[in-house]
Amino acid sequence: MSNSGIAPKRKGLIAFRVDHETISPGSKVRRYYLHKYRQYIDQMQSFIEAGSASLAQHLSTAEWQQLDLRDRQVNLESDVVKMMVVLEAIFENARKKFASHLPSRLDCVFVWSTLELAKKFHQQYFPEGVIHRCKILGEVVELDGGLLPPGINLSDLSLEIFSAEFEATRLRAK
Repeated sequence: MSNSGIAPKRKGLIAFRVDHETISPGSKVRRYYLHKYRQYIDQMQSFIEAGSASLAQHLSTAEWQQLDLRDRQVNLESDVVKMMVVLEAIFENARKKFASHLPSRLDCVFVWSTLELAKKFHQQYFPEGVIHRCKILGEVVELDGGLLPPGINLSDLSLEIFSAEFEATRLRAK
């Protein structure tokens, strides 16, 4: 891997993907489904820059609280999707600051380098999903997928509790 974090294009690289549905052989896999929430992720950037109190205030507004982001495509409840949107907003903020040369996670396709890793992810986080064997044709960025779980706890937006949660998430993102 080069210093930029992007491996050169390699023909025939095999990886494994856990997806919500079966796809036909030869099909291109779709990018990360959270890309469709980019507007919310982008809106949060200024709140994240201002700090945890600003983000907590935004997340406490009636507009955010009443927002229904239920995702029927991947069968996730609104609160789970909202948590993932906040998490991705924090990770996107860190990417722009510390690794702006890397692509946004929202434009990526996530795969596992071995079948064993894909099975572990499948079992722990997506048991209803399907594991696909994929041939990679483009550039590869290899990073630690274990940094996202356990997400970010949004159940207590009080300054003291949320600030600690926010900082721990920022550290993982960095």
